[in-house]
Amino acid sequence: MPGNFTYNAGDLVWCEIPSYNAAMANNETSLTREGKIDPLLTGRYLIKSLHHQIDFMDQKHTTAVTVVRNIFASDLPN
Repeated sequence: MPGNFTYNAGDLVWCEIPSYNAAMANNETSLTREGKIDPLLTGRYLIKSLHHQIDFMDQKHTTAVTVVRNIFASDLPN
């Protein structure tokens, strides 16, 4: 993700995970935002670890984040 020094390990973040079907869609079919987001994987995640990567040559700052979760945002289907 883009570099951000405000996140710390232990913070809760909201992650929207794309669905597998969104990657397989072609130009003939139109997907809505709801069709592109996986409702079971999207939700609150706990930041387990993070690593800031600063590239002085390209003047870029990115943050690599490892997230975990033990609950789902919506009920699981039967």
